[in-house]
Amino acid sequence: MRAGLDRYVLGTSPLHRADPRVKVVVALAGILAISLLPPGAFAALAVALMSVALLGMAAGVGPLRAARGGFIALPFTLAAVPLVFTRAGQPLATLDVGPLTLAPTGEGAVAFATILL
Repeated sequence: MRAGLDRYVLGTSPLHRADPRVKVVVALAGILAISLLPPGAFAALAVALMSVALLGMAAGVGPLRAARGGFIALPFTLAAVPLVFTRAGQPLATLDVGPLTLAPTGEGAVAFATILL
């Protein structure tokens, strides 16, 4: 029986046969490139997502498996929620939460959306 979060996917694609050191360097370069994108670079994030999807198709890894792997990181984006309220900019609204008044900004929302994607 295969677990939902298998560590490895057996395959014979060119990506599976590539040198592991090359795969690590390419993965780190991709992570660095995405990390250096400015907030709101949604077109570049779409290109990165399409690149990952194409590589997954070339390796024979289904989209459901790739999506499951991505959802593992979703809880860590909760650390970026305060950006919506702490990033300077034009307030979108004012929320009264008990003794606190929160003012989400557009710049904070863009920064959060960039990190989420």
